[in-house]
Amino acid sequence: MNRVSTVTNSWARKIARRDLTFVTLLGLCAVLFTGTPVQAQISAESDRLLHRMSASTDFDVKTFGPARWLDGAAGRVRVAQSNTK
Repeated sequence: MNRVSTVTNSWARKIARRDLTFVTLLGLCAVLFTGTPVQAQISAESDRLLHRMSASTDFDVKTFGPARWLDGAAGRVRVAQSNTK
């Protein structure tokens, strides 16, 4: 009879350990998925900046041209209209 109680206690411990592991994992998932913000979300300030970059001319690239290469590709020269007639 002693052997039967040992087997029963061993079986009960295995079930208790499995249940505890399940409850721990369930709690961990609940904390991770409900308590932390999603990293893909951007701040309102960043959102406004992105809209401003695409909707306004504040961030347009300033042009350098028209430009021409010097002989032998030693450098570039900006071509400008002469003020003299």
